[in-house]
Amino acid sequence: MEKLLETKNLAKTPEDVVLVQADVASEAGRAKVQEAVGDKVLKYLIQNAGVVGPLKPLKDTELEEFQKVMATNVEVSSCSD
Repeated sequence: MEKLLETKNLAKTPEDVVLVQADVASEAGRAKVQEAVGDKVLKYLIQNAGVVGPLKPLKDTELEEFQKVMATNVEVSSCSD
């Protein structure tokens, strides 16, 4: 979070920058992002999330491992009520 705060302070209007540290692969993490953003209209969204997962042949990858990688890197989910 320290490096994010440093970057935020480089913005012309740091008060307009919303920082959220959350696991976007989980419903709770996505809800945390939604709560932090609230009703603000976003001009930009930088999602710096990504996982590689286990480095092994796909045929040897468990479904749960594959789903976590996809949920973090690819899945788009709504947190709206």
